[in-house]
Amino acid sequence: MPHATVVRGFRAGAHAGPDNRAGTRLATEHLLGLGHRRIAFLGGAARNSVSTGRWDGYARSMARAGLAAEHLPCSTDIGAAAAIAQALPPEGPTALVCFNDSVAFGATLGLLRAGRMPGRDVAVTGFDDVREAAHWYPPLTTIRVAPRVIGQAAARVLLHRMEQPETPPLREILPPALVVRRSCGAGLRRAD
Repeated sequence: MPHATVVRGFRAGAHAGPDNRAGTRLATEHLLGLGHRRIAFLGGAARNSVSTGRWDGYARSMARAGLAAEHLPCSTDIGAAAAIAQALPPEGPTALVCFNDSVAFGATLGLLRAGRMPGRDVAVTGFDDVREAAHWYPPLTTIRVAPRVIGQAAARVLLHRMEQPETPPLREILPPALVVRRSCGAGLRRAD
């Protein structure tokens, strides 16, 4: 995994975490590359920097492609995501960029309940690459954020703050990676 971007002198507080915008940009661009044009963002109902960043990466990618962004807000509860996915109309969206893997798990369950196959009828991507993602049905395409690397970065940020409290807070933004599995339908479905 590439090294973190270290931002010194940034006005916000100390921080270590993934580049949320880059992550959803990777997922959205992957789906666009598979031919999807009706891609919705599922989840991200909370008003915080993580939700804003993930929405922004998706929305900017859709705008660059000349397409409308669609937000289907819900909590990170699997049941809430399942209910929304189960109620999706047959005509679209054809792909979902989910706020995180829990939302994606719910989306796949909802699609299955509606008689639709994730990866074939509707592509689904997650964010976090939790251990279960590789073993889900179908295996989940997701954004890997390497929690161990984030933990190491958080320790560096904390130590910097403790050793140099008079200097501006340190922020480490870690690059995400796209992990392609069957839930996005790469190689399985035709483009719309």
